[in-house]
Amino acid sequence: MTGDPRPPVWPTVLVVLGTLSVVALVLVTAGLQSSVRSGPDTAATTPGSTPSAVPTTGPEPTADPTGSPSATAGGAATADADATPEETPEPTGVPDGATPAPVTSSVDVLNQTLTEGLAGRAAVVVDQRGWPVERVDNATLGTPATTVYVPTGLEAVGDAFAAAFPEVTRTRPAFEGLAPDRLTLVLAEPDARTVVAAMESAGAAIS
Repeated sequence: MTGDPRPPVWPTVLVVLGTLSVVALVLVTAGLQSSVRSGPDTAATTPGSTPSAVPTTGPEPTADPTGSPSATAGGAATADADATPEETPEPTGVPDGATPAPVTSSVDVLNQTLTEGLAGRAAVVVDQRGWPVERVDNATLGTPATTVYVPTGLEAVGDAFAAAFPEVTRTRPAFEGLAPDRLTLVLAEPDARTVVAAMESAGAAIS
């Protein structure tokens, strides 16, 4: 007697293989689903990536420069830089409304005539009218008529003297030998006595 025959093995093998196939399919499916869920998160956290929702074409919007605070500040700074500073007038030393001090100078009075004391008489009048007399003397200069000689640079002083003493009608530039820093009045013929007399009359009228 040989005993009971063993059941065939291949049906059991098939069952095991089928079970393993099902398990493997489930695992693969689960892995694919996990990859799909984790894909967007990985892309969002990757440095340097550009989100697909951001447009990549088209110019950026430009802000209105007239409404921009920085543009306004820049315009003000440019205006300040281009503005020309106002010139401050230099003080003249004369208060507003006041009369400027008269232009005067020291004066030498020289007598070229034979009339004694004529230069002294003229010097008194000149000094009384606010023109200090530096020197009174006789001289022989060849002057053809009573003349006031004006050094270079004192032209305005010469004009002021002529205005103060209109009796002296002849004005000339000073020459070498005369004082270089003040006027020189030379009394000469033929009008010296007439000029001094007119100066004394005018001085008396003013005083």
